[in-house]
Amino acid sequence: MINEWVLIVAFISPGGNFIDKVPVTMPSKTACERAIKTLPKKGEHPMGVQYRGVCVTQAHWTGTEPMKNVPLD
Repeated sequence: MINEWVLIVAFISPGGNFIDKVPVTMPSKTACERAIKTLPKKGEHPMGVQYRGVCVTQAHWTGTEPMKNVPLD
């Protein structure tokens, strides 16, 4: 079984409020962690939107096998 990972990118308003999230399937944990490093940094978005990423397993994302210390959405 291939252990796919999901990069969850959250969009946060300049005031700190949650806007939305986008899940992106990744082939490995390493690829997911590399992708987080490519997210725009605070202050790079013209409207002040912040990006936050977290890597979780596909099983965690679907709720079938939650990861320890990682909240379910």
